[in-house]
Formats: sequence, structure tokens, C-alpha cells
Amino acid sequence: MKKKRFSLSCLYRKLETKFLQIYHNWKSYIIKICIVVLIAYLLLMLNLNLNMIPYISKVNIQLPILNTLLGKEINLFFILIHVLSTIPIIIMCKTFFKPIKYEDQDEQLEKAYMPNANEEKRLELAPKTIVNYPNPYNKNNELLMAYKNSCPYNVIFDRKEIFQNFLNGKYIKGVKNYGSNKVLFNLSKKDPSNPKPINWSDKFLISYKGGSPKFNLGINNFDEPYIWDTKKLIHEKLGGSTGAGKSIVQKSICYQALKQNCELFIYDGKQIDYTGIWKRLKNCTIVNSMTGFQNMVKMVYEIHLNRTDELKFPCYNIDSFNKFKNPIQPRKHIFLVIEEAADVFDIDVKSLSKEKKEAYSNCIDILKEIARKGRATGVHLCINSQRLSADIIPPQINSNLKFKFCGFADDILSRIILENTDAHDLLKDEIAGIFVDGNHNVVQVFNIDSEIEPVILKPFEIIRNTMSDFYRKYDIGKEELEIDGDKLVNEYVEEKEAEDPNYFKVRKDK
Repeated sequence: MKKKRFSLSCLYRKLETKFLQIYHNWKSYIIKICIVVLIAYLLLMLNLNLNMIPYISKVNIQLPILNTLLGKEINLFFILIHVLSTIPIIIMCKTFFKPIKYEDQDEQLEKAYMPNANEEKRLELAPKTIVNYPNPYNKNNELLMAYKNSCPYNVIFDRKEIFQNFLNGKYIKGVKNYGSNKVLFNLSKKDPSNPKPINWSDKFLISYKGGSPKFNLGINNFDEPYIWDTKKLIHEKLGGSTGAGKSIVQKSICYQALKQNCELFIYDGKQIDYTGIWKRLKNCTIVNSMTGFQNMVKMVYEIHLNRTDELKFPCYNIDSFNKFKNPIQPRKHIFLVIEEAADVFDIDVKSLSKEKKEAYSNCIDILKEIARKGRATGVHLCINSQRLSADIIPPQINSNLKFKFCGFADDILSRIILENTDAHDLLKDEIAGIFVDGNHNVVQVFNIDSEIEPVILKPFEIIRNTMSDFYRKYDIGKEELEIDGDKLVNEYVEEKEAEDPNYFKVRKDK
């Protein structure tokens, strides 16, 4: 076997491996260093005071030749104790600072990756590998770095099964670019395509300190928390086949929105997902009819217009308005959730009467306005569906739905939601709770089952004994409280339009 020559690139990769190990585990390294320093300090104190120990002070082992050379007397027994006292420090270093052994596996990987290519071609195109190091987010998994050389990232991504076979059957859970010429692999001991559910816990909540809400939706394919930041991606488009878990994702967003002092407006035409305790929550209005939905959209539009009038220099959005103006009642972020968007957008407008056609057209115009300008006024659209066609959502709305999330689906629905086929290519059918976003990130979402739902929503529940006269007016429940959202929004809009028929008409841009 040829002996490999030393190269600076090889040394660089060894140093980089050690740096990555320390970078991803710096907290544990600080603790370990403190422990070693403490032991060293205790041993040093012991050695400096050996004469104070009666038995040791009586032992005197001399070596005349050594004494002559050094010009003074040396107690060899004291030197022996000094040497032995370093043994605990060495043991601690070996125990806690196990260096990652660098294994140069370039040749094996080259042959596995490009078995039929000549040596020069393999050296040019096949990725180089450096050793594995621990995954800081999951102790059961580990990370592997590979150098791409001139091999494109998409080629490595397409041939990730070769790495999987090369690594003795470990599963590849995630692949991503880590730099200009590096690819990072997340190696899992278990099959990531069919994981155990992650039950929701409030420890997953993001600490809210004002501003645009952030939602923790699950664990991505690198075992990191997957966050939807509504400041960067304003509106949401959620899709997937039946049983993919769309309702679980949307309910998780709604619950975290309530925890972050947001207000919800929900259209649930199926009358299945948002029932029970959802019908009696503060800051949550739920409608089930199409008329109720159109009137709810008008109410949101009114809030949008009022806030537009408030936004003047230096307040360009409601977050800066709350910061600089410091109002008594801070402006809340609003989430307009449309469950099963096909019920709203896939309507035969020609069959409607003139009045209904005008009302529907006005509703769609409002949604277009919110999609374009909702960033400043803190209004977010959440559009969900399992049966969309390519032309069903108006382009002015669809182009602004930047946060795309899809469960398992056929290639057509995947293209509609994500504008690629990842939901069909990367996800297994009938495996609920696994989603993919528009950037190829596979996410295992948190599971909120029917048992935990009433428990986590309890703090937001309206109690009949202490409810206000406003909510009492719309209570239609017999045994349990239930707010009639359709009646609430319809009466509100009727009162406003009685005063001014054009009150909720869309203001056209000048």
C-alpha cells in the first residue's frame, strides 16, 4: 500500500475537525477544563505542603550523583509523589478530552463513490471526508463532514445513499452545504423516515419579548429546532394529503400565537378541527360559513386600515409603533387562518347572484391587499389546503405566501405548495407528522393530541361565570360555553354598513 505524503491540506482538515468538535461542544469543554484546573490546584497545594505530612517528611531518599550534579540535595521520594500526583490529571484528560481520531478514508470513499473512474478522475471529482464528530443536539446521532472539491452539491445530495452504505449502514438524516466546498451529513442510528412522535411540551415554546412572533414547529433533519420567523416570512401556505398532519401544525401555530399575545381569526368550513374549547377562547374568533368568513375578512381589513393610518415616521410597522409610541394597549399581531382554502378560492363565481358576486370579489380584493401590505400592519395570512389546483389562488396572494410547508403529497400538489417535488420525493406516503419546506428542510413536527389540547388551552378559556356582556350575547352553548363566531362578525359588519354602505369597500391605490 502506498504511503501517503504529508500535505498542508491534510493538516488543515485535521485542525478543522478538532475545531468543529470544540465549537459544537464548547459548554461541556468549559466545565471539563474547570474540573481539571481544580484538581491541578488541589494537587499543587498538596505537593507544596508535603513537609507538613509527618510520615512523608520522615522519608528521605537521596541519590549522591544527582545531588553532586545539581549542587543541592534532592529528595527522590518527593519527586515520585509529584509525578504520581499528575496521574489524576492525565486520567481526567483522557476521560473527558478523548480526541477524535483522524481517519483518512479518502481512497475508500473515492472507489465507493466513483467505482469505474480512473484515479485522476476520482481525485478530481469524488468528495473527501474527514472524521465524524458528536451531534450537539442529539447524543444518539453524529455529524460527518465531506469536502466537495469540484463535485457539485446536488450530485452529492443525489448520491447520499453511497455515503450511507460506506458508513456501515448508518442512516443519513440530513444533508446541507456547510461552506463553499463542504457538505455536512447528519448520521442517524435509526431510520429517520418513520420516527417516533415528539409529544408537545411547553419547554418547546420560544420566549416572547415583543415584536414579530416566532414559532417552534418541530425538529429539522439536523436535529435542530425548526423556527418560523414571521418577521422574515410573513404569510404561510400549508399543504399535504389527507392524514399528513396539517391540522396539528396549524394548531401548534395558533396555540403559540395565543401564548405570544396574538389574535386569531379562523375559518373552519369543515367544522371538525376547531370545535370544543376552541369555540370559547379569548382573542380567537371562529366562523364556519362563507358569509361569516367574508364578514370576518372585513373586520380584519378594518383593523388593517386603522393601523395603516397610525403608521407614520418613525413607525413603519406595528412593532416600531409599540416601541416608540408605547400605547396603553399594544397593537397585536393578527393571524387570519383559512382552513381548506379550496372552499374559499375554488368557487364558481358565474353562478352567484350579482350581490354575492360583488361581496366575493371584494373579499378577494381585501385578501390581496393584506397579502401585499400585511407586513407593516402585523396581519398574517395562513392558507391551508389538501386539494389545490395551479390557478386556484390569485397570483397576487400566492406570490406573497413565502413560508411554504407541505406533508406527504403527490408531485402535483407538491409543486403547487413548494414549487418543487420535495414532498413527493423526500417524504414517505402515509407517514404523518413529517413536513418539508421550500428549502428542502425535512421537519418532524410536534404532536398535539386531543388529550393535551384542552390542557394547554385552558389558560385562554372564557369562563361563563365571569364572562363579559359582549361574549354572553353570543353564547349559544347549553351545557358548555360556545361563542357563535358567525353571528358575532355578521352583526358587527351589518351595524357598520348600516351607517356607511361603503365602509368595508377596498380602498384602491391612488
